[in-house]
Amino acid sequence: MLSELEYFIIGTNDFSGPLPSELGNLTNLNTLYIDSTGLSGEIPSSFANLKNLESLWAANIELTGRIPDFIGNWSNLRQLILMGNSFEGPIPSSFSSLINLTDLRISDLSNGSSSSLAFLTNMKKLTWLILRNNKISDSIPSNIGDYLSLRHLDLSFNNISGQIPSSLFNLDSLTYLFLGNNSLNGTLPNEKGTTLLYIDVSYNNLSGSLPSWIQQQELKLNLVANNFNLESSNHNSYLTNGLNCLQHNFPCKQGSGICKHNFSILWFQEFRVKILVE
Repeated sequence: MLSELEYFIIGTNDFSGPLPSELGNLTNLNTLYIDSTGLSGEIPSSFANLKNLESLWAANIELTGRIPDFIGNWSNLRQLILMGNSFEGPIPSSFSSLINLTDLRISDLSNGSSSSLAFLTNMKKLTWLILRNNKISDSIPSNIGDYLSLRHLDLSFNNISGQIPSSLFNLDSLTYLFLGNNSLNGTLPNEKGTTLLYIDVSYNNLSGSLPSWIQQQELKLNLVANNFNLESSNHNSYLTNGLNCLQHNFPCKQGSGICKHNFSILWFQEFRVKILVE
């Protein structure tokens, strides 16, 4: 009987039309996975009945409208992925009840109201947190140091302001940190945990001198388009000169001096620093 169904998985096919409201009758569903299909439209209100869901993956389909508030009532939810859709913001404040989430990924809420990060306050079990391009206007939560299981954090392409908490750079499990294309200010933390090896803070308003950890050999780092004070840095002159060319307000002319693209690539390789130049 379909009423006993626990897993509903469809992907990479040519289905069309809206999500069937009848799926909301499958109240024993544990996993609902819909990816790369031709389905479209809003999530039916009948889906509010799916309170036993532990995983909802809806990606690369034309889902529209606002993300339903009732998802916040799915207390068993461990994984919530809503990426590559056409949802409108904001992220529902009801998500603050999803304290058992370990994997939360939402992207591209380019329309509608802006979102805050207040709903994250008690999501201390997160290992993956991706909130990319969601019109978020807020600061990084002050209790971010309590997210001890966090391994991958992506808050890029938003309007996040304020300073980077030093506790964020010292999380024991964090490996990937993407904060590019925001409005962050202040300085980089003086210390960094050993597991944090991939960092993108490009296109912000960061300033001050560079900390010593930027020369860690395994580090992949993007610092371009900020306001760092490189003249006060004690690091290798090739590093500071090359990065100076890629800071805000530098009168860099194409093909001139150290601003040549080939030099930039050479500089990045020399210091094992991976920087994306667009």
